[in-house]
Amino acid sequence: MKESAIQQWIDDPDNSRLINQERLIVDATEEIWEAMETRTRTKSALATALGKSKAFVTQTLNGTRNMTLRTLADFATALDYTVEIKLKAKDSAMLDVVITPEETSSAVAWQWEVETMARIGRIKPPKVVEGANCKDWNSDVADGCNAA
Repeated sequence: MKESAIQQWIDDPDNSRLINQERLIVDATEEIWEAMETRTRTKSALATALGKSKAFVTQTLNGTRNMTLRTLADFATALDYTVEIKLKAKDSAMLDVVITPEETSSAVAWQWEVETMARIGRIKPPKVVEGANCKDWNSDVADGCNAA
């Protein structure tokens, strides 16, 4: 099967730096959103705790304002969290995902996330357990899926 233009772009070593940058930004932002939800903090409350405007918080979280490590630490402190940063070798960061018959009928969003993460090398291609209905899965992503 011929690789798509997107897959070719992802596989291009010249793009790995950009992919790592974007992954870090998304991961940091998701962690902040999760902490806000856990602490039941609104953007307004976070802005007040930071001594910043709500617009600053919104712009930082939607990516239109640069989030520095200091900004990340400030957000974490305002939410009563600390920040941990870990560098991982690309091959050690891979997760194993197994698709079971029960999971193949679950939400399309989960399927899209798994396929996307496999394409960008975040996880290994999922293994499909016998009996799983994977007709909607891309066969190039889900190892063992042979859509009829």
